[in-house]
Order: sequence, then C-alpha cells, then structure tokens
Amino acid sequence: MSALREAGAHDVRGVLARAFRHVDTWIVLFVLVAFGPIVQELTAQPASRIALTAAVAEHHTVSVAGYPLGVDRVTLADGRLRSDKAPGQPFLAIPVYAAGRALGFQPAAHDRTLDNLGLWWITLWSTVLPLCVLTVLMRRTAASLGASAPIAGALSITFATTMTAFSAVLYAHVLAATFAFGAWYVLRRAAPERPQPWLVAGALTGAAVVTEYTTLLLALLFTAFVLWKARTRLGWFVLGALPFGVAAGLYNQSAFGKPWRVSYGVEYAARGVHGRIFGVGVPSLTSLGQLFFDERGFLLSTPIVLVAVAFAISLVRRPGPARIDAVVGLIAFTTFLLMQAGWPNPWGGESPGPRYMIPALPFLAVPLAMGWKRAPFVARAAAAWGAVCMGAATLAAHGGLVPDHTSLFTWWVHEMRTGDVTSTLWTMALGNVGWIVYAAIVVAVGVNLVRVADTRNGTSKDARAIQPRAALV
Repeated sequence: MSALREAGAHDVRGVLARAFRHVDTWIVLFVLVAFGPIVQELTAQPASRIALTAAVAEHHTVSVAGYPLGVDRVTLADGRLRSDKAPGQPFLAIPVYAAGRALGFQPAAHDRTLDNLGLWWITLWSTVLPLCVLTVLMRRTAASLGASAPIAGALSITFATTMTAFSAVLYAHVLAATFAFGAWYVLRRAAPERPQPWLVAGALTGAAVVTEYTTLLLALLFTAFVLWKARTRLGWFVLGALPFGVAAGLYNQSAFGKPWRVSYGVEYAARGVHGRIFGVGVPSLTSLGQLFFDERGFLLSTPIVLVAVAFAISLVRRPGPARIDAVVGLIAFTTFLLMQAGWPNPWGGESPGPRYMIPALPFLAVPLAMGWKRAPFVARAAAAWGAVCMGAATLAAHGGLVPDHTSLFTWWVHEMRTGDVTSTLWTMALGNVGWIVYAAIVVAVGVNLVRVADTRNGTSKDARAIQPRAALV
C-alpha cells in the first residue's frame, strides 16, 4: 500500500513538474499575480451587476431594489428597479456569489465602496480567470500558425490595450471577449465531418452575446464563417447558441415584460431617446477622430492596436494560413470601431479608452504575433507605452474611471501623486509594504515566464503538435 501511495505521489510530482515547464502555466500565473490581487472600488457598473447576482441568488427575483446601484439601473414605469446589464455575467456568477457567502464574504446589500472582498471574489472568477484563459488561447492560436512572437502578441493585447484597464473590474467585456475568442478558437480548427465543435462554438457564441449584447456583431461574423466553411453545420452552430438565446428571452420576459425587450432599449426609451440599437446610433465622424487621435484614443494611449491593424492589413494581402485570422481581425476591429463611434460618447462613459471595442481586440493577436519581428522596435515601444498608460488606469482609484472633459494623463498623475490608488490584497494585509511584495511577485513570475519560453518565443511542443490540425486554408 505504501508503494502505491509513493507511486501516486511521484506521478503527481511529475505532472506538476511538466506543468511548470510549460509556457502556458507561466502565462496564467503572470496574468493572475498581476491582476488577481487588485481590489477595485464598488462603482456603478460593478454594483449593478453584483446586485442582480445577489437578488437572484438570495431572493429569487430580478428586482434590484435595496442594493447599492449608483446610476446603472432601469426604472420601469411602475417604479420597479432592474439592472441595466446583460444577464450573462450576473447569472454565471450566482454559484460564485453563493460560495463567497459560504466563505464569509459580506452580502451585496452591504454598501462597502472600498476594500470590498465580496466584489473582489466575483471579479476574480468573472474577469481575471477568464482573462488567463483568453491570453493562453491567443498565444496558442498564434503559435499554431508559426508566429514569430506568440507570447509577445498575446501579452501585448492583455497588458497594453484598453483590455488592461478592465482586467480587474466587474465589467463584462473581458468575459465576453473570452467566450467570443473561444468560439473562434474552436471554429477555425473544426473539422466539417464532426458536429461537436460546431455545437461548442455555437454555445460559446451564445454565451458571449448574452454576456455583452454588442458581441452580436461577432456572432454574425462567425455565422458567415460557418456558411463559408461548412454550410451543412450551420444547424449545429445555431443549436449550440439556442439555449443562451432562450435563457436571455426568459430573463427579459421576467425583467422587462417581453422576451425581445432588452435593458438598453428600455433605458433609452425611458429617457425619450429613440433610433438606437443596444444604445448604438449612427457612427459619428467626430467620434471616429477621437477614437484615433484623442488622449484616450489608439495613437496616444494604446498604439499597439494600430500596429496590430497594420500587420493585419499586410497579412491580408498575401496568401497563407494566417490570412483568414487577419481578415476576421480586421472585420472585427472595423465593425466594433463603427459601433463605438455610434455610442453617445466614444469611450462608453468615463472609460480610459473605447471599452466596447474590447471583445474585438483578441482577434488582432495573431496578426500582431505574426508581424512582430518585421518591426520589433516599433512593436516593443508601442506595447511598452500602452502598458504604462493602461497600467496606470488599472492601479488608479475609482476603477480607473476618468471624469468627462478631464485630461487623461493629468488625472492619472494627480491620482498617483495624491496616493489615491486602488487597493490590493497585499496592501490590505501589509500596508504600503504590500506594494513591494506585489511588485516582487509580478517580476519574479515574469522572469520565470521569460526563462521557460523557448527560443521560438513560446511555440511550445504542445503548440507545434497541433499545428497541422490548426491549419485553415
């Protein structure tokens, strides 16, 4: 018996040793130690989300009356209160919320703006862990195509774009991006003769849409891809998405009286605003200009996005297995750009960048990784600058939000100089010494990530093994 236990322990140690030699393990750890300890404030958007989760979990109702909400709510004609968020993330967080309550975290009805560990717990599962998965999927997709810099491409999207600023807050953009890119990861490798991948891709697409309604744009793009690659599998794709559509319809029926009536439509109708779909109107040329040239735009705060777009355009112009990824990336970027330009403001509120474009950003990871070594200095400089800008947004207080008509960089400098920064688990436990511990752990894991990555910049044995099956056209 002791020999069996010793053999079992040896097997476990072997599995762990192999896992810690794999680059994906260190990518997950790097994202986790960078964003996992951050404890953001309870601002309006997270409050609305956690209120819906708690209302369903604790009272089996979609009414959010009695919870701290801020401005993110819908007041129906009869005075009833509803969350104005898509239901996907709040409903998926119900078991997490229940587990947190069992562990002793405070209920959502407790109005605690700072150091709210209940909010941190839900954010960890709803945002940070999905981001870990998303970063690995981006790297693996690029590596399977023989990209020169799959790790750099994936980490740049995660750490140097607007996604960074929303990596540790309870919004739904990162979760929706993970579902959507996960659907693409499955679709691009799906064999026409097997129905299961098309079903799974449909389910992930449906999950993305009910998590963030604007990802309907990606659902339409994926549908077109299915029609192009395997028309006979469209039924399986739709069947996979159907349960999520039904669930969203049932929620809308309960919350707003009609299966097709969504929160944004009810909210804008109550304000007397018409002609918008999910809050989106006709794209504005002024907003388009701001998206590129304003302080919060691509050129000045997240230039790596423009570098990735340039690489994607270059890839589209020449045949190869990555061409379809470049086409999909450009379509996703363009459609979301136009959608964001049709929003009441080009940032989606007091965001440090165009937050509704976040689900489109992972689709630029492959072009970025493929083209990295063609202009390494430009790519590194753009990524470094974006990481500084969006890192400041992540660590600034108030969930990284920037007041309207306020200079982005002036605001962040003010926040840092006054010490008005967000909390972390480390600073909550150790005070200012916690920042040293936090930084040391991030650096240590980063150094190990660099060490484990092989000479092909993350094209691991596992990734190379799937390369023949990952080829598209």
